[in-house]
Amino acid sequence: MSAGVIAAAARPASQSRAIPLRPAEGWLTLLATVVMVMVLGGSLQDAAWTPDASNPNVNFLPWVGLAGVAWGVFGAKVGWGGGGPTFSGRSSPGWSCR
Repeated sequence: MSAGVIAAAARPASQSRAIPLRPAEGWLTLLATVVMVMVLGGSLQDAAWTPDASNPNVNFLPWVGLAGVAWGVFGAKVGWGGGGPTFSGRSSPGWSCR
């Protein structure tokens, strides 16, 4: 004979947001990542390792890095995970290199 099974009453699931607003890693980690990317972009431009570094109108590399961090955070929040939220892999799944 088997022992009787007592099940707890089911509780209704609380409604949660489709995309959580807080980063699971914490705000400090996200801020540190943004600072790291911005400093790296700025240092590459200051070292003149970018084309036409003498022109002040092309100092966009830190902002491109910031956009990349934002795209990565958005992809993680939406749940793209796995190989990462790459633009080419998400816009054309047949071309992804996984």
